[in-house]
Amino acid sequence: MHNSRPGIVERLGVARIGHVPVSVERTPPTLGRDTVEVLREVGYDDADIKALEAKGVTTPAFLDEE
Repeated sequence: MHNSRPGIVERLGVARIGHVPVSVERTPPTLGRDTVEVLREVGYDDADIKALEAKGVTTPAFLDEE
């Protein structure tokens, strides 16, 4: 499966239920995609988040364009 980032993404852990056909419609979320949203939910502001990124604690998300 192709991703907007270079390379191929392998699909892992597709559940099968009996003989029901399975299809994967999209690639999995990229690492860090929801980090900023989660940090905001627990009270971090933009300055705090940028400071964490600058220290290497978190990495900026590489968002897929859909």
